[in-house]
Formats: sequence, structure tokens, C-alpha cells
Amino acid sequence: MKRSWLLYPSAVAVAVVLSPACTDEGEDDVGTGGSATTGPVTSASSTGQTTTTTTGSSMGGGGEGGGGGGPSVECLPASATAAYFAINDASLCAVETYTATGLALDGYTGTATWGSHGGPLTGLGSDTMFTLSRWAIPADGTELTVSDSSVPVTVQAGAYWSSQVIDISPTVAVAAWTGMPFSQFGGLVSVRNGAAVQEDALGVFAMGVTQGRLLYTGASAIGANNLDTNSLYGASVTMSAITADGVVDTWGTASGPVAVDALGNVFAVMTDFGAGTQEVRGYAAADVAPGEPTVAGVPLATLDGFGNNAAAIVPDGTSPGIVLFQPIDGATFMNLDVVGIPYTIEGGAIVAGAAKAPALTLADAGTNLTLMTDDAGRIWVGALQTGSTTDSVFFVLDRAPR
Repeated sequence: MKRSWLLYPSAVAVAVVLSPACTDEGEDDVGTGGSATTGPVTSASSTGQTTTTTTGSSMGGGGEGGGGGGPSVECLPASATAAYFAINDASLCAVETYTATGLALDGYTGTATWGSHGGPLTGLGSDTMFTLSRWAIPADGTELTVSDSSVPVTVQAGAYWSSQVIDISPTVAVAAWTGMPFSQFGGLVSVRNGAAVQEDALGVFAMGVTQGRLLYTGASAIGANNLDTNSLYGASVTMSAITADGVVDTWGTASGPVAVDALGNVFAVMTDFGAGTQEVRGYAAADVAPGEPTVAGVPLATLDGFGNNAAAIVPDGTSPGIVLFQPIDGATFMNLDVVGIPYTIEGGAIVAGAAKAPALTLADAGTNLTLMTDDAGRIWVGALQTGSTTDSVFFVLDRAPR
């Protein structure tokens, strides 16, 4: 089965977020994946898992920096990623690769996030059902296996589900959808133990979780069915309810991606379509914890166009933290090379680093890359396998040995 996403126009960007630990968030366990259909893929030794975080989700607090790199990391040769991209940042290298048969990372905003089960998490929705796909790392080999679970939902007929699925906790998942007209219909769906709780929210595009607080870029607070200011919003998600938890920050006119590093620091992008630019802002974990008031994020970079995919790796030794971000050309709508946006952490605060710099140069112009941070703080880069429309490959990036 091809696992892709229901797509929607960029003006109606939506995001889905779902998350539980095994399959008990859904009712039907409907299968596992098969074997690889491409040539052999190599894997090097990985670092130990020392944090509990997901792409867009972190349960930890803020700090000054993290691990990574060091003698335990064995870098793969540059040829391992050459068919897809070249790594330009000397502080990073690829350490593992995996394939995923039946996973099509081809959506306009198609992506995967790191699930609480310890592997990539994706989802697929309809008017009446949402299916979570949890991809597991094998004990041996490089082909991810998949376990699906489905839960009944009720949304507007023909609703657009976003491609992002994210874990809120090991037992609660959240998904977002947009209806038509998008100025009146849309919402979040919280899933736990095979049941769903729904609440209004308009224009939800991307989500992240830090310290148990859901953060999302969108056009209204939870519970609203009228368009408000496009902002980074907060929400509280429990086993029985989804409630508003304030406005974090407001800038730009349209939503972009959200990323959370292994320390719980948050990075978000908003686009100003009038100016044709987008701004990346950073937030220290302590400033975006549950119940915290509105705070001005730290501007980290301004780029042309807009974008969908971002992930962050924490500072390590003398190397700054890096937000990897793939912009999209605002005129041609083509995916561009991934840039690295540096940041440091001083006294618990996010500090802008040097200017953005090329991080990953695409082998084929326009390639869409999925970016996510795993529970060891490493960044996974995903793409459709060369020549395939149904299968994907992941490369795990870590700090290179110093």
C-alpha cells in the first residue's frame, strides 16, 4: 500500500498530529511492512539514546547544550547520501540509513515525525477514519517495519488532513484538519485508547510539543471558529479535552513549520507573503512551558519564499546548535537546498548565531526532504527513493567526531 497524504492548496495549509506509544491509541492493528526492494543500505554505529524528544516534541527542559559526535560515532562515506544530497556542514555526518517500503514522502507538506515508540510516525486520514503508521527500526538490517492502527473520526466531508503526525504523550495523539471554507471549518482531533475528542481550530499548519504543551502555527486559538491573527498558539491536550493555552508569538501573515530540539527549545517559521519573505524565530524551553505568557521569539534568520520542513540539533561542545530548514522558492514553488541556521544557548536563553549557511545541497533540484529529530537528538532526513513513487529512504545525521 502506498502511504502518502491527502494534500491541499498552500493557502489552506493544515497539520495533523497524532501520538501514542504502541497501537493502543487505535483499534485496528492492520499489518506490518515488508522487506526492502532496493539495493543494500549500509549502517554505522549510532550514539546512545539519552533524551526523550520527538521532532516537534520534547518532554525535557532547557539547557546549555547536548551530546552527540565523539568517538562512538562512525561516519558513513559521503557516497552514502550522494544520490540525494551532499552535507556541507563539517560538524554533521550521516551515521545510518534505512529504507521504508510503502512510505511515500512525496506530499507537498509530506513529512514524518519521531514517535514515542522509537521510530518514524506517519498518518493518513479520511472523513471517517484516521490511520497511524508506526515505523520500527529493526534489530538487524535496514528496512523499517510498520504497524498500523485506525481510529474512527468525524470531520467535514472532503476535509484536508495535514501530513504531519506527532506524539503528545505515549497515550494521547492529536491530528489537525481543515474544511471548506477554511475560514470557518477546521479542528484538532485528540486520539487515545481508540476514542477521539475534537475541538475547533482554524488553519492549523504545523505542530510541536515541549514539556507537554502543544504548540502550533495557525489562524485561530483552540475553540474558535472565526479566523484570528496568524500566530504561534499554545494548547493543553489531556485524555478528555483540548483547551487553549494562549498565544505564544505573532509575526508574518502565514504559517510555517515548528521544530523542537532535544532540550525542549522551540523554533518556528512564519511567512510574510506581501514581502515574499519568512522569518525563523527561536524560543527557550522555559519561555514556552505550559501556561507561560506571550513572548517575543529571538529572530534567527530571514529568507525568501516559504517552507514546510525543519528540524534542530542542540549545541555540542564548540559547535552551535543548528536548525535545518528547507525553504521553497516563492515564485517557482520549488524545494531548495537545506540551510543551516546556527544558534547558541546562554543562561538558558536562545541566542542567534552566525549567518545561515548551506547545510545540505540537493543532488536533484526540487527534491522534497523530510526533516525530524529522533530521541537521541539526531536529525533524520527522508526522501523518496530514487526512481520510486512509493518507497522512501532515511539518512540519520549526527555530530561528526571532533
